[in-house]
Amino acid sequence: MKRCIQEEHLDDDNTPLSEADFNQPIPALYNDFISTKGNLLAYIHTAVFLYSHWVSMIIILICSINDGTILSFGYIIADAFCKFGFAFPCWLERVIGLRCVSNECPGYYKKTSLIYDVICFVILIYQMRVFNSWYFQFVIMDYRADSILGSRGGQLLLELKRRETQKNNRRLQSNVRCLWMMIEEEDKLAPVSIGSPPQSHEEIKRSGYYHQVSERFFPLPNSDINFEQEQTSFLISHEFEESIRENLDTTTMVEKTVEVLDSVRVTMMHIFQLLNNPEWLYRISKGDAFVAHVLDKDKKRIKAVLKDVTFVIRLRIADTEDKLRELHKDLVVHEDFQSVASSNILWNEALSEYRAIHPAFKFLYCFSHSIIAQSQLICFILMLIVHLSKSSLISFPLPLM
Repeated sequence: MKRCIQEEHLDDDNTPLSEADFNQPIPALYNDFISTKGNLLAYIHTAVFLYSHWVSMIIILICSINDGTILSFGYIIADAFCKFGFAFPCWLERVIGLRCVSNECPGYYKKTSLIYDVICFVILIYQMRVFNSWYFQFVIMDYRADSILGSRGGQLLLELKRRETQKNNRRLQSNVRCLWMMIEEEDKLAPVSIGSPPQSHEEIKRSGYYHQVSERFFPLPNSDINFEQEQTSFLISHEFEESIRENLDTTTMVEKTVEVLDSVRVTMMHIFQLLNNPEWLYRISKGDAFVAHVLDKDKKRIKAVLKDVTFVIRLRIADTEDKLRELHKDLVVHEDFQSVASSNILWNEALSEYRAIHPAFKFLYCFSHSIIAQSQLICFILMLIVHLSKSSLISFPLPLM
């Protein structure tokens, strides 16, 4: 029994993957979780290996800002440049955005705390373990495939804008055509319905589509206006409005409370409907969702073409522009790589993918794509907040970039 276990589980070394030979293929035990999504384990792998480095960076930044430790970037800058910090002139403090404080720090204990150092070291060790795993090699291959595609995303956005422009032009032409048809029909029926042509300016204004406007905006030809009747109607309407105000003032507090609760209930139902059916959010992010769908499809085609072990290894080690260019030349030769569906088919596939998502995850899907679509605006707001919180000459160009 012990011998069978030893034969099934062979001994292996503990050499980090970053120092190992990249010419060896990825073991068959590890599956490509990026291309074959569909189960919960694949989504967990995506969250851990594809996005965990952002969480690690945020945690380290929070630890560095919250406490002045050896891992704090601000502490290192202060130790290097603040030997004579109290002698800094005011203009230099504003230019560099750096100043030294007193030795007495209010709100801090005299004992040194290493809890933030421990958190930083644990996060760094965890992230190093992620980087040295076989699963992270699929992330590297995905990044390499993105580099091979190059400016494919920009081309898709331009194509999407051009298609939207053509659709708007067709809609505008259709509306103009309908208006011309209505005008022609009116011109044909005008002699029968009107009888005699208009003789005055008021009659000309009342012809055509002006009949939809109220009579009180146009003077009546050859007739006197009864100003007393107009004044009487105005007084009646004014008295009616005053009576309505009195009735509203006499309403009880219970009725007002019921009205407020009804308005709150209607508002909450409206918000729930917006969250349950985020079509309004999908309209904002549909361009980015379409680009993500097409790029994911193109990367799957690249990985399908690169089934050979040699091509897979070349994709993993293609860390320079020349290697990526050579690999792209070899991919263009394949017929499978050239067979790209039309934009309309890809757009319908993207819509079908959106409709197939469970309603509980539709809002998260649309929200993530809308954040990516509006990333420039979000970065501008964050840089503006940084500049306003601590203004200096170094941070001033950040909102202008």
